[in-house]
Amino acid sequence: MDLSESFEEFNVPKHVRILDVSCGIGRHSIPLAERGYDVLGLDLSPLFIAKANAISKARKVSSRAKFRVADAREIASVLHREDFFNVILNLWSSHGYYGKEEDVRMFTALRNRATRNGLLVDDTVNRDYLVTNPQAKTVDTDEDLELHERRKFDPETSWNESNWSFYVRSGPDLELKAKLRIHQLSTRCMS
Repeated sequence: MDLSESFEEFNVPKHVRILDVSCGIGRHSIPLAERGYDVLGLDLSPLFIAKANAISKARKVSSRAKFRVADAREIASVLHREDFFNVILNLWSSHGYYGKEEDVRMFTALRNRATRNGLLVDDTVNRDYLVTNPQAKTVDTDEDLELHERRKFDPETSWNESNWSFYVRSGPDLELKAKLRIHQLSTRCMS
């Protein structure tokens, strides 16, 4: 996702604070730090956070891109000592896994950490997309990391079950580092 258009549309100046929830390996955080933003990335995966820290150090933006292992459901306690953020990113369908009440609690906590006119950029997949574009298995690769995802979607209940396996590649071999099973409630597309 290219955030440039959203940032231009909402006149987001350089040198503001950005929170990247469920940042993964820093795919968005690091390029934003390279453009002059101060970014805090949070992710549940220690493996992803270690990779994000290594990449930000290699690209010489570790002073602007900070990363922390954190569960998005615990945003209020994780961020209680942080200054407010001008922009909050919640990308790549990183909510809906624990139901509506948890989503409301998480977004409330995020709102409480945003500046008065802060910008929230939320990217999610909707139910109609899942019905018309089924993908039972995907593999995402970034250098030596691989995420293997297996999905099952129930169109009657709108629940999407994902099983994630995190691997590190060493030559032709893959070493399993972690597994995660998640359920996500998908929303309907509103016209």
